[in-house]
Amino acid sequence: MPGIRRFKREDLKATVELIHTTIKLCYPWIYPLEVIDFFLKYHSPEQILKKASEGKMFLIVDIEKIIGTGYLVGDEIGGIYILPDEQKKGYGRKMMDHLLGVAKNNGLKRIWLDATPFAKPLYDNMNFDLVKKARDLVGDKPLDYYVMEKYL
Repeated sequence: MPGIRRFKREDLKATVELIHTTIKLCYPWIYPLEVIDFFLKYHSPEQILKKASEGKMFLIVDIEKIIGTGYLVGDEIGGIYILPDEQKKGYGRKMMDHLLGVAKNNGLKRIWLDATPFAKPLYDNMNFDLVKKARDLVGDKPLDYYVMEKYL
């Protein structure tokens, strides 16, 4: 059974590959290419290391294979990515439960996240509240997402 552990610097290459693979395979259903490129740059090796150093980043690992990621930076949860072949098996919820536990242990009373249309059903099922539906532009292409929160 896969477990959750802290991200280590030597996990960087595999973590980038997991996130980029997931974006490339899952996001074309909801976002134009310019937005996909934005997400790939947003999850660059440098940005992943920055998130890991600013907060707590975790991986779901099955033996030595990384199958999922997630982080808590301040009161923000993000970077929830599960390999496409491993989705719909409860790993997203497992990571979220872990991050919610970390948030509670850190004394947080509220957490928030930005959800893609693809991931929003998970957060709805975990009783997150919709703060607002948002739209940013990447060039002239829309990046639609949901700002959601949960009180702990």
